[in-house]
Amino acid sequence: MIPLIPAKDRPDLGLKERLEDIGRMPDDSVILVITSAFDYFSVYVSIMKYLLNDLNYSGICVTINRSVMGLDIALKNNAIKTENLYYIDCISRTSSIEESTKSCEYIDSPSNLVGISIGIDDCLKKIKSKKIFLVFDSISTLLIYNKLDSVLQFSNHLINKLRKDKIKGIIMAIEEGNPELVNQIVQFCDKAIRI
Repeated sequence: MIPLIPAKDRPDLGLKERLEDIGRMPDDSVILVITSAFDYFSVYVSIMKYLLNDLNYSGICVTINRSVMGLDIALKNNAIKTENLYYIDCISRTSSIEESTKSCEYIDSPSNLVGISIGIDDCLKKIKSKKIFLVFDSISTLLIYNKLDSVLQFSNHLINKLRKDKIKGIIMAIEEGNPELVNQIVQFCDKAIRI
């Protein structure tokens, strides 16, 4: 198990150093990024900008917290190049908000874990690059729609798939969320980073 260092005992590494930690990890690595609810979106945007703009990866974003329309606008407003980004939108259909786009797979609900897996496979078929990442936004939110055991099984399956396909995985988790979820998922990951 990867030890999580309590905030009071952690060295104060800045965001730049944490992003570089992510960048240095091999492409078949899975990183659990734990952040506060307050800092969540700014950390998310920083990770996306680093991977897409600085490292020139192609990517997949599984979004459970925001619709693809709102997320895409927010990323573009932060000068993030989204032309090599594909989305799996798990929330828009629950609100009857859906816009036809080639870069998005819509899933009917975050409770449809099989549909999320199929959506990831469909997006991977569209990506031609060898440098691919997947950001899962957020594993904590899945617990609103699914039981803990189902989320853990899904996470294990997803992480093994990312490793097999040599895809850099970033799984986002809310620090104030379910500690049992984080303590279990951290065991599947190659590294845990608190930002």
